[in-house]
Amino acid sequence: MTPEESSAAKSLWKFIYAQECFRHVESTCAFILQNGIDENHPAYYPLVVGIYALYGKPFKHTKVVGMLPRKIVPAEFQRLHNIMIEHRDEVYAHTQPSPKSEVRVRVSYREGKRFGELVSTEFYARPPTVSKIMELAKQCKRRWRDAG
Repeated sequence: MTPEESSAAKSLWKFIYAQECFRHVESTCAFILQNGIDENHPAYYPLVVGIYALYGKPFKHTKVVGMLPRKIVPAEFQRLHNIMIEHRDEVYAHTQPSPKSEVRVRVSYREGKRFGELVSTEFYARPPTVSKIMELAKQCKRRWRDAG
């Protein structure tokens, strides 16, 4: 394979990979909204983790093909994009002990006895935010398609 062919193959792979990630984010958000799944549903947290992980993948550096340029994120979605990448890296995909991923001891009393349990802080994208994430994924998919 020539260097030009290799570069073209890498660009094509990155293009398809990003499109698929954005498509999965969009369809998962739609699934949550269409089925009325809220933060009390047992599948909600795993779905949100998937949304954040998939959204961030094309924006993370890979040794072989690189990452998407940040300029494909529309200006009105920059804040949401930054929050999603930060939460993906620090809470959902790579949890490290920090104020954003705390483990605490909750003490409660039942029947005159004291009980302690470990609980962790989990961030949830609330349903209104899910619709914004869905729109962000649509916009990124369109802008990346138009750039490619």
